Amino acid sequence: MAATSSLETSQAQANRSDSQEDVIVSLSPNLQIRRWRKSDRDSATPALNNDNVWRNMLDGIPRPYTLADADNWYEHVQSELVPSGPYDDSTRTSSGPAIPCHYAIVVDGKACGGVGLIFGKACYRRTATLGYWLAEEHWGKGYMTRLVKAFIAWTWETWGILGRINSFHFRRNVGSGKVMEKVGFEYEGLRKKSALKLGVWEDEGMYGMLRPGFKG
Repeated sequence: MAATSSLETSQAQANRSDSQEDVIVSLSPNLQIRRWRKSDRDSATPALNNDNVWRNMLDGIPRPYTLADADNWYEHVQSELVPSGPYDDSTRTSSGPAIPCHYAIVVDGKACGGVGLIFGKACYRRTATLGYWLAEEHWGKGYMTRLVKAFIAWTWETWGILGRINSFHFRRNVGSGKVMEKVGFEYEGLRKKSALKLGVWEDEGMYGMLRPGFKG
């Protein structure tokens, strides 16, 4: 019995260590950003089936959103890796390990949101576009502003390749625009009737942010 107990203790410690390594931002034990896990499907799926959440997202998110869709997303995240660390533009290489660019937002131990980057290519290779979402039950609590600000700070430290981060939101989604402004994005203009969502042409507010101290 003693040997079994010791083994179980070691496994539990290893699991806790793995969980801690998954976390990239921890604002409190109950509010974190970490790597996606396959088990997150159980909490993320109902959140993404909320029409109020989905109507503010791009159509790449299926509707309805199924457990199979969640599994596909998990596999996609594991395969879409970007080299981290210092960047040498003369060789167009980064010296750090390749890591995911999409992460789960975790509130009270449950994945109920996401934040991530889509990296540019060719002459846009030193830029990325930021996206994020959160379950409706957690809107209006100030979580997203705190989390996005911390994620951006982590991004600058992690990916030396980036000199600029872009973001945008449907104009009617005023709350998302406020988040962008609060975390330091600069409003750069309105792109009129640029997206078709649920049969309606949407205006988009465009935002940008340069790396602190960036000289170009």
